[in-house]
Parts: sequence; structure tokens; C-alpha cells
Amino acid sequence: MKKLYYLSIYFFVLAFFHLSGMLQAQNLRNLEDLLIYSEQHPEVLRAAKEKSRELHLPSSILLEDLGIFMEVKAVTEGTLLYAVYRNFAHPLTDGSVMTYEEIQRHFDLSSARMRYFTPQRHRNGLKDHKQTLSYQELLLIPETTTDAIMAFDPMTGDLVDSAFFSAAGNVSLPIEIHNTAWGTFTISDQTADVVHEFDINGNYLGVFAPTGGPDPSILDNIRGHTYHPITGHLLVTVASGTNSDAVAEFDTAGNYLGNFISNGLGGLDSPWSIWFRSNDVLVTGISSDNIIRYDLDGNFLSVFAPVNSFPEQVVEIANGEVAVGNFSGQSGVVIFSADGTLLDILSGVTGNRGVWQLGNGNILTTNSTGVHEIDRNTGNLVRTIIAGVSSRHITLYSAGGVPGFNLASNSLDFGIVEVGTSVSDSVAVHNPGTATLDITAVTSDNTSFMVTPSSAAIAPGDSFYFVITYSPTDTLPDVGHIIFEHNAPTSPDTLDVQGIGGLAMFSVSPTVLVFDSVSTNSSVTDSVLISNSGNVDLIISTATTDNPAFTVQPNSGNIPPGGSAYFRVTFNADSLPGVVTGNLVFTHNAPSSPDTVMLQAEVITGIFLQSTLPGTYYLAQNYPNPFNPVTQIGFRIANFPSGAGAFVKLAVYDLLGRKVKTLVNKSLTPGEYQVQWDGKDENGKPVVSGVYLYRLQAGDFVQVRKMVLLR
Repeated sequence: MKKLYYLSIYFFVLAFFHLSGMLQAQNLRNLEDLLIYSEQHPEVLRAAKEKSRELHLPSSILLEDLGIFMEVKAVTEGTLLYAVYRNFAHPLTDGSVMTYEEIQRHFDLSSARMRYFTPQRHRNGLKDHKQTLSYQELLLIPETTTDAIMAFDPMTGDLVDSAFFSAAGNVSLPIEIHNTAWGTFTISDQTADVVHEFDINGNYLGVFAPTGGPDPSILDNIRGHTYHPITGHLLVTVASGTNSDAVAEFDTAGNYLGNFISNGLGGLDSPWSIWFRSNDVLVTGISSDNIIRYDLDGNFLSVFAPVNSFPEQVVEIANGEVAVGNFSGQSGVVIFSADGTLLDILSGVTGNRGVWQLGNGNILTTNSTGVHEIDRNTGNLVRTIIAGVSSRHITLYSAGGVPGFNLASNSLDFGIVEVGTSVSDSVAVHNPGTATLDITAVTSDNTSFMVTPSSAAIAPGDSFYFVITYSPTDTLPDVGHIIFEHNAPTSPDTLDVQGIGGLAMFSVSPTVLVFDSVSTNSSVTDSVLISNSGNVDLIISTATTDNPAFTVQPNSGNIPPGGSAYFRVTFNADSLPGVVTGNLVFTHNAPSSPDTVMLQAEVITGIFLQSTLPGTYYLAQNYPNPFNPVTQIGFRIANFPSGAGAFVKLAVYDLLGRKVKTLVNKSLTPGEYQVQWDGKDENGKPVVSGVYLYRLQAGDFVQVRKMVLLR
């Protein structure tokens, strides 16, 4: 450990002369410029602290009665520069930059609380921790004034312990702390460029990543870190060096695996903070001035939202909203909707770094002077909870371990499901954490999707399956979300669900099937074509006839979307000569069920009219057939005892049953008739080649025949 420490000191001394020349080019007597520069270049702050130790001068000064806080920020030409804050909520308001000599001239320091930078290591960081251990959860915030970890009540924001444990001497510039799945703490160190590890009692365990200690080719000017909710891998933002503008990935032993987000991907410039949502990950970039979305594998999705102009910590808050602490520019806590729409800027505190929503609904935020609570609705300052400490990111610590929430899949597509039916699928939720995952509510925002059960408790390392049922009510696409509320840090998490309601569509051709001139004691077979123009299978449950002279095969079937199938109809001429009628009935799952095809057959023993019984109705086969352009149609009207005739309709139809031409529409006396059709419709326009039906209706008598027009 000593070798690592002195090695880091050597690099700071080596860089000191370079920094001195670089700082002279900056207007560091301007407070805003000084704060932004030291925020971007942590080596400047580290060098200033080292110089204060060398000169035996305080690194920070708190005049509590006057509400003034001063902290060393830079050194130029051997002179320390202090940021002087007169307003804890708004550091730039009435603030200034002074040397120590100027501070002595302006202020009475006799009652001041002075802190001196000491690099001595502390093995046991926790003091009397009985009070803190009584809390099941705590909000932990590193502060870089004394390099301690502060603890707060996550419900009220009250300070629980100003030094939950001390990292002084072990950590140079702590930015973010997390408790690990294996029961330790890790802290990202912006100037040492490593992630440190401490045990649960605050004892320093050493450098966790990279293994072997600092490696500027991997980590340089790091800020926030987190753990991937699925793989458990450590992810660290990298702002400088040969691996700049990336998010580095390490396994659970601290070995470097490569970059989770590659250098500059999606325009990422100087990344600061990482936050996982259920289906994506958000990363702030302080030089790209935005929040960028990536998928859970680190692939670029989109720019979530622009931020003016120094976004640091980003977190998800209630209702899926996103909050970011914006350090400069349009400073404050910036609130976005779940899709990146700007909702509000809470400016009751400025110079913001960390952000978190308390259980009482208000916002906890940090800046270079302390920790503050602001009203979520008005943005007004509620209180300054602790002042005189330069505070960083806010994270949640669970004393009994941390549950994890991991969906086996981020989306569920049911595809096409028939309207009026239901299909179920399941999704697994895994708990990769170290505490029980309590899923308190599982709901759907679309009534077409239902989920069971509505709650569950999942032990560490276990998985649980939730069943989602899709029941479409129409043919429009359905999109919804299954929302999981739970006690893991990422709550609420969302599963995207979608599906399309489907229908089978039944059509038949022809709608009238005619068997012409079938001799007695013989049989004839013809077919009808059933088509499915829908988007689900057409299931024909029965195909039956109401006259045993007609039989159908097959008597059921399954036709896929866009498909068709033939059903064979056989007429058995076992009856006396004359016309035989019937119906072919299809029952199926399309909306039009049942559908009917009219059947007709003519049983003969001879030819044309001479073979028919005198005084009966009769429709003869047209002649010639096929024809072009004209054909003759003969028919007989019955001779009633009264000598009266009947009202006669003779018309031509296409195979879809649409009338083409009316040939006869009047009362006729008994007798034999001939009419001519010239292949034209009602408007005198020639019709196309094809099969046509002609239908005779006289009183209760109906007969249909087919004819073929060949152009």
C-alpha cells in the first residue's frame, strides 16, 4: 500500500510544474472559472491539497456563525487559491477567490473550524456505528473535504452520521460509493484513477480495480461507477487518457474486460455518471452536454436529452422521471420525463453534483458546500442539512445486503393472436443481489395484457416466473408495459409487451355449385375453393350438406393466412329426373360463420326438352357453350290448370353472385321460350371471358346453370 501511495505522490509532484504553467493561462481569480476548472481537472485540486500540507495551511475553513465556507481549490505560482462561499445553496452568489493571506486580512479566524490535509491511512473507518447499523437503508455520500462517507436517512434526508466511515489517506478524491453483491464497499477515486474496496466496517481492503493498481491506459480521471444489473460487472466512467470518453468494464475480481461503452460512442465526451433503467442505461457527458442512452449491452441508442451544461449524477425517480444534478450553466436539479422531455429545473440549490429522491418526495442534492433538501414541486430550498463539506454522488446502501432485479428478457412479443382467444407466456425475474427481492406490485398499463401473480419474494440467487396473458379484442396492434415495483435500486422496472389481434377471413368460389345434366344412377364430382385472406389460421370445424344426395370431402380443415383449399362435392343421381337442390354449410372461426354454398343438380334420362315432363318448368343448357359472342337459352313455363302462367326472372350472374345482365323480368304464359345473350352487361359493355351462371325463377321454381364465354 505504501508503494502505491508514494507512487501517486510522485506523479503529482511530477505534474506540479506542468500544472503551474497551465493554471496561469486560466482566470482562476474568477470563482466560476475556478470551480469548473477544478471540477474538470481533479489533479489541480489534489496538487492544491498537497501544497497546503507542505505549507502547513488549512485545506478548508468553516466560519459557522457567519455561514462562510472556504476550501482550497488550486495553486498557482506557489500560492494557494481558496474558493470562498457565502451562500451554501448558491455557491456563486457573493462568492469569491482569495489567497490565505487575503483570508487572514478579511476574516477573524479565531473561532474558525480548520481542517488540514493528512494522507495518513485509517484502517478502521467506522467509529461508534450502533446508530447507523439500526437503519436498514442509508443514503451514502462521499465528501472530499475530509474524505469521509456521510450517511443520511433515505426517507427524511436527516443526517445520520457525518462520518459513517473515513476514507482519508486511502482515497484521494472519492466520487461515488456502492455496496457490492459480496458485502463490501467500492469507491471510485477521481485522482488516484482506481476503484478502492472497503469492508463493511470501513476497513481498507485495497485497490479493487484495475488489478495491480493504477493503469492510466485503462482508467484516467474517473468519476462515477456502478454494477451491471445482469452480469454484476463493475462499470467505470473514464474521461481522460488513452481510454478517454468510455465506460470501462471489470469482472467481479477487478480484471479489466474491455470497454462496456466504447470510446466516444454516440458522441460521448467526458462521461460522468451511469444509471441503469430496466431497458437501457443512461450516461451523462459533461463536455457533450447531454445524457446518452445505450442498451444493456452498451450499444448506442440515442441522445436522451441535452443538458446545459455540466450534468453530473443522473438517477431515476418516481413515475419513471429522470433527475440530473447540473453543476453549471443552467444549474439546478433538471427533471426529465421517461422519454427525455424536459419537465422542470429545480433551482433552489445550484452548483449541483449528486441527486436522489427521498421517501418524503423531496429531492436531496449535493454541491461544493454541503447537502441540501429541496421541494420537488416548487424547487425551493427546504433546508441545508450539512454545510462545510464538498459533497459528491448519492447512493443507496442496504444494511441487509442489496437485492437485484434482472429480467430474463426486456420485451415480450406475442405476435398475431386470434381475437377472442388468449395466449400466455412467461418471463423470469432473477435476483442477483444479496438480499431478498420483494416485488410488491406487478401491474399492466394495457388491459389486453394481464400478469400473475401480482407480487413475489425472491431469495438471493433465485428466479421467479411471472405469467403474462394476451387477450386481443380487435385487430389493432397492442402495445403495453408490465411494471414491476420492488425494493431493488432500479425500481420500478418495465417489461415491454406487444401483440396484434388476428382474424381469419373466409371466402368461397363459386357461391353456387351447379351439376348439369347428370344421368340417373351416376355421380359427378366438382369442387369449391375456400380462401383465407386473414392473418390467423382459418379453422373449418365442419363442412356438411343438408341433402344426402350431395356429399363433401374433407369435412373439416385448417387453412393458413393467405392460403386456400379445395373441398370436393359429389352429387349422386339416384332420384327421378328433375332438379335437385341443397346447401353446403361451412362452420369456422371467421366472423362470417356459418357460410353457405347453394347446390343444384339436374337429373336427366334423355336430351333437352323432349326428355322432360310436359307441363313442368325447365331451364335448358345454353347453346352454343362455350360461346362467342352470342348464345341461346331455352326454358319452359309450366301449364297450370287455370291456364295462367307466372312472373319470370331470368338473369346472368358472375361466380361471386353479382348480377351481370337481366334477360327476362315479366309475366309469361305457359310454353317454351328462347332468349339470346350477347355477352354484355346492363350498360351494354362486353364482359370478360369466364364462367357465368344463369338463373331462372318462376314462382317457387328456381334453376341455375353454368355457361362459358370465350373471347
